[in-house]
Amino acid sequence: MFGCKRRAGLVGVVVFFLSACVYGAEETAQSAGRNGKPLEPSPAYASIETTRTAENGHAKPADEELPPYDYAIDNGLYATITAFSTFEEPKIKNDDELKLKIDGFKKDVRARVMWQDKPAPMAVLLLGLATRSKAPLARYWQQTMYDAGCHVLTFDSVFLPAFSTRSMHGVAGNVRAEALVVGKIIEAVMKDKKAMGKVTQVGLIGGSYGGILALNYAKLAAAGEISVKPDRVLAISPPVSMKAAAQVLDEFHREHRWNYTLAELGSDLLDHKPVAPGQPIPFTEGEMKAGIAAAFRIDLRDVVESNDRYYKLQQLPKAGQWDNQYRLDTANTWTFERFITDMSYPYWRNQDAKVSLDEFWANGECSNLLRNAPPGVRVVLAADDPLDRPSDVTRLQSEVSAETLTVLPRGGHMGFVGTKWCKALMQRLFK
Repeated sequence: MFGCKRRAGLVGVVVFFLSACVYGAEETAQSAGRNGKPLEPSPAYASIETTRTAENGHAKPADEELPPYDYAIDNGLYATITAFSTFEEPKIKNDDELKLKIDGFKKDVRARVMWQDKPAPMAVLLLGLATRSKAPLARYWQQTMYDAGCHVLTFDSVFLPAFSTRSMHGVAGNVRAEALVVGKIIEAVMKDKKAMGKVTQVGLIGGSYGGILALNYAKLAAAGEISVKPDRVLAISPPVSMKAAAQVLDEFHREHRWNYTLAELGSDLLDHKPVAPGQPIPFTEGEMKAGIAAAFRIDLRDVVESNDRYYKLQQLPKAGQWDNQYRLDTANTWTFERFITDMSYPYWRNQDAKVSLDEFWANGECSNLLRNAPPGVRVVLAADDPLDRPSDVTRLQSEVSAETLTVLPRGGHMGFVGTKWCKALMQRLFK
């Protein structure tokens, strides 16, 4: 029904992910029917005139130079599933593919760079949990930062099996270790002959899981554990708590996912454009949660299976001589929280016996990463992001200064990335 050539592994943007990963076959589990409770028939949009981020008390004074934040969808779930409707994917023809030889990596790592023809800052894009460097959002961000006069570096998410099979840096999910891997990639690019004398500054822009990586990178660079120090870091929609986000996604999947087949979710959500102001949201809360769960979980099976195989963890049944399906079906039962606690953490504990499970999770906590954050670090997230618990957002606001944290009144998870406000914020990264 839908092809998989454009599979983006999108984290936080459901529609494209579903379009890329529905194969047309019926799922093994039978649909339980559409039993989600309908939303109240209220408009999807907030009634606003002009909204600036200062309305919640957390905005930098320099934000007055940005366009008004006029994103109006007033439902975090709906904002998340319509995120791709906020921008158009550009056609990029002038990016180079670099094959980087990095010490300790099993194979060359591929990265994409858009070069300016003169010395300029370099913007490094750290993508979501399972996002590829040719995904629409990656392309949009590439063009956005290139138009701002930057060199632009991007590469596939380090969480993906396709990346891990080249780096063999260890089981996915250790964001601290993955930030160190990002440091090695940036260092290798800086040594490329095209970069010599042409890179004046380095800045990181991370989205969702990539935002957590960017914050870990900043912390490690400040401690002297990464050689290339960033001048600026912008994290967009990082989970306030990676553990809480994993639990939320697992809950969405457990309670709502199997009420719908992928075909049903694709038919309803694929290419959906936001309804006109004044019209009710056309989906139930349950269906939107099911779509978000499907988007995030659809790559997890392969992540679980490949990491078990690459690192000989023996957590899954052995593959049969003729049939690997039982092994894949077992991997498909794993949740995000289980993957971290039962596969990723035990592997890394064997590398460093001193680290506790709580400390391991803490590398994905914004409160921990923003404590004593170096200058130039900024986090932007929406108050109605469905992956964050409201109490966690409120606590983070009480702990982090307005200079570092902006909590937007609405926008869901990455739903606001195509707004003029967000684009202008990104393009001002080095100003």
